[in-house]
Amino acid sequence: MKKKRIPQRKSKLLFIVQLPPPVHGVSMMNKVTVESKLINREFDCLTLTLIFNKELKNLGKISISKIFKFISFYIKLVKVLIRFKPNLVYFTLTPTGPSFFRDTIIVWLVKLFNTQLVLHLHGKGIKSKTKSSVIQKYIYSKVFHNSHVIHLSTSLKEDLMYLSKPFFSYVLSNGIKEEVYFEHSNRTENKKLNILFLSNLAENKGVYTLLEAARILKEKGLSFKVKFVGKETKSISIADFNSRVKLLGLEDLVHYLGPKYDSEKNAILLQADIFAFPTYNDCFPLVLLEAMQAGLPVISTFEGSIPDIVQDEETGFIINYKDAVLLADKLEELIENPIKRKLFGQNAKQRFKENYTINQYEKQLYAILQKINGYN
Repeated sequence: MKKKRIPQRKSKLLFIVQLPPPVHGVSMMNKVTVESKLINREFDCLTLTLIFNKELKNLGKISISKIFKFISFYIKLVKVLIRFKPNLVYFTLTPTGPSFFRDTIIVWLVKLFNTQLVLHLHGKGIKSKTKSSVIQKYIYSKVFHNSHVIHLSTSLKEDLMYLSKPFFSYVLSNGIKEEVYFEHSNRTENKKLNILFLSNLAENKGVYTLLEAARILKEKGLSFKVKFVGKETKSISIADFNSRVKLLGLEDLVHYLGPKYDSEKNAILLQADIFAFPTYNDCFPLVLLEAMQAGLPVISTFEGSIPDIVQDEETGFIINYKDAVLLADKLEELIENPIKRKLFGQNAKQRFKENYTINQYEKQLYAILQKINGYN
């Protein structure tokens, strides 16, 4: 007589993450993570959502109401840790700013329960903090002590180079959903070449750098248009943007389309010829993956993981940030060379398929979580 097989109990995984709204790279990747069918099938999952901001313009601001929300969240977290008893806690820690100190309390509460802690870093800035301050080095070292840290790229592992060990490091590239739309739709043939910027209107995303490059190209007599897609932020309002466009005499060449999502955004990507993203404050911008999937050559900067994503002279160009002259030169090179544009775009699409899909992200994250779970 065969013995009845007793099913193994799933390990418990607690997610502590921000989810949309507001819509930004971290919240969107968190959404992908907590909704992963693979991870939810293999783990008993529970999600605690960090809901402190619903608008991008409120990120980083402290208020009395937020403080009460923090306290309420900490109480809720302790209750969940007692009742749910997770084997793993996955937390997207904010690495710098006021939110870091809010997050350190979450880390210490989790550590009180002797649970394996997975810190997925979607930001940077720890290196500069710990290099210049012994006190901050001590605080960060305590936060990361015996934790499992997921980095967005190998180069970003250096952000923790001044911290005392032990902690455990892993590298995981972000991924996005493969859109069938781009496989079955043809790229629009434009009479006037379209340059696309797709991100929130923030100064540190290089908005003004791109506008200045457009002014240089206009003075050279080149034929093109620049489309900006994204929400206004506290650093650049729609009024600020329009004022700068008018000041540079670009009203006939620059068009602000506002935020676009899903099918509207995909259609705009397919209407573009070049993707320009001269950011100077990013870790792993998902917009680059969207542009690559759409078969666009990309011009971006030596910032965060971008040099690992965009291959210089193969899928686009990598330039120094805040360099409008060099950005204009690279845009001109692609405007004047349709063969290179097409080749870079094809290379970018192939690189996306090989490295940056949701399926690849899910499988690699699952493997990391399984490895960490083995420490229990």
